[in-house]
Amino acid sequence: PAFDLWWCDWSHKLMDGAHQVDDEWALGVRRLMEDTYDWYWAGAGALMTSAATTVAKERRRNPVVEYLEGLSWDGTVRLPRWPERVLAQAKDDELAAEYGLRWAIGLVARAVEPGVKNDVMMLLLGKQGIGKSRMWAAWMDGIVPEESDIELFSDTPVDLGKDAKDAYIVYRTCWLHEDAELMAHRSAGPAARKAFLSSR
Repeated sequence: PAFDLWWCDWSHKLMDGAHQVDDEWALGVRRLMEDTYDWYWAGAGALMTSAATTVAKERRRNPVVEYLEGLSWDGTVRLPRWPERVLAQAKDDELAAEYGLRWAIGLVARAVEPGVKNDVMMLLLGKQGIGKSRMWAAWMDGIVPEESDIELFSDTPVDLGKDAKDAYIVYRTCWLHEDAELMAHRSAGPAARKAFLSSR
């Protein structure tokens, strides 16, 4: 079989086509080597993964940046009023429009220039079942192939009160994270919340 090895600079993962290289992949390659070349070696799995990583890092890609750079503007201004159109925000709510614009700009800035300062957190208030989570997920639709192992949207619960390390891991691999009901922030004090949201 043909391999399409590359290193994902977005998720920091070794990829083969649309899928992340894992133990199952290494086992499949090992079986291929044994069946095709009679190559038997107990340490083959670690060696193959190491060799695959070396090759993949010569073909680094960032699918999110590729998507953004591939966009072309049709000349119609839409972004400043997306809260009004998508969230049914009041037309005269200039503050909501400005926050919506700044949030979207920050979203792109963090993708193109990782670590850039972005202190805007979008907070939506509304009844359950009106589509808030679907709206967030829709922002990520079509950026990577549907069959890809790269997940840009996450609603995995995190806890900032005990150890924020797991939260940083979750946030590092996704582009947009929904903290439903602000569960991650309930167990953390104001200082911990501020430090986390303003971290680079």
